[in-house]
Amino acid sequence: MNSTIVINKIFLDNYKLFENFTLDLKNGLNIFDGPNGYGKTSLFDAVEFLITGDIKRVTTCEVLDGKYKYQKVFFAKDYKKDVIIKAEFCKNDKIFVLVKKIEGHKECNSSIDNNPKKLECNSSIDNNPKKLKEITKTYLVYNFDDIEYSDEYLVPLEELKKMQTELFGKTSQTLYTLLYYIQQEDRLAYFKNNETGRMGSINSLFQIDDENQKLKSIQSAKKKISDLVKYLEKQIAELQESLYADFENESGAQVKYRKLLKKDVVWDVEEPIISSPKSLEHTLHILDGVKEIVLNQEQLRNDLKNSKYNNLLNNAMLETQLKSVYYYAIYIR
Repeated sequence: MNSTIVINKIFLDNYKLFENFTLDLKNGLNIFDGPNGYGKTSLFDAVEFLITGDIKRVTTCEVLDGKYKYQKVFFAKDYKKDVIIKAEFCKNDKIFVLVKKIEGHKECNSSIDNNPKKLECNSSIDNNPKKLKEITKTYLVYNFDDIEYSDEYLVPLEELKKMQTELFGKTSQTLYTLLYYIQQEDRLAYFKNNETGRMGSINSLFQIDDENQKLKSIQSAKKKISDLVKYLEKQIAELQESLYADFENESGAQVKYRKLLKKDVVWDVEEPIISSPKSLEHTLHILDGVKEIVLNQEQLRNDLKNSKYNNLLNNAMLETQLKSVYYYAIYIR
C-alpha cells in the first residue's frame, strides 16, 4: 500500500551558510525562491542526504578524486564544530526524526618545526566528499527538539540502506533524482544513460521487477521446451530412417526398390507389368503367400526343422519294419 510522507520541519546547523536554522514546512505547498547562492540547492541537498544517505551530484562528480585528503567536510561552515542535519517526518500519522551528524575536527596548529607548510591538523581522506556516507552518523529518534543523540538510536552503516528503504520506499533510494528532485546542474541525466541504464530506471519506476523475473522464468522454460522438441525431432528422424530400411511390411509404404529373389520372376521387378485382371490376381496371390512367409518365418523355420526330424523318425520306423518282414520271411523258409 502506498504511504504519504510529509516533511514537517528541517533543522540545519553548521551546514554551509545555515547556522542553527529551523524551517517549518507544515503549511501546505512550499516554494523556494531567490537568487543563486541563497541556499535553495543546499536545502534540497540536505533533504536528499536525509532520505538517501548521499548527495549524488557531489559523490558522482567526475572532477572530484576520491583519493585526495581534505582538512574538513566540504559543507561544514566551521570544520571545528559538528554538522547537524535533522528533519521531522510524518508517515501515516506516525512521527519519526532522522538526524545526520558529522563530527568536527580539532583546530590546526600554526606550524610544525616552524615550517608553515607542515600544519598539524586532522586532514584525512575520510573528509573527501566521496566518503561522505562513511563519516556520517545517522540517528533515528522521535523528538525533534533533542540536541544530544545516544548511541542507542544510532543506525549502523550496514543497516542504513535497509532502514531508508523501509521508511521511504524502494524508489526513493533508486530513483530519487529522477522522480523527486531534478537537479538544475543536470536536467538531462536520465537521457545520458545508456539503454541498459534507462531501462533499469524505467523498471524501477514502474516496479516491474517481479514481472521481469517471471519473464526470465518463461524464457528459460521456453528454451528448455525448445531444446526438448529439437531432441524429440532428432529421435523421430532417426527412427524414421531406421524404419525406411525395413518398410516392406508397412502397407502402402513408398520405399526404394530392392530385388528380393535371385531368380527372375515377373512380379520381382521395379515396374511389374500386369497384362490382365487374371495376371493381377495371380501376382497378388503370390505376394500374399510371400507376405505370410515373411510374417511367419520363425514358425516356418521351426516347422522345417520338425519336418526333418519327423522324416528321420519315419525312415527309421520303416527300416525296422522292413527288417522285421525280412527276418520273418527267412524264418518261414
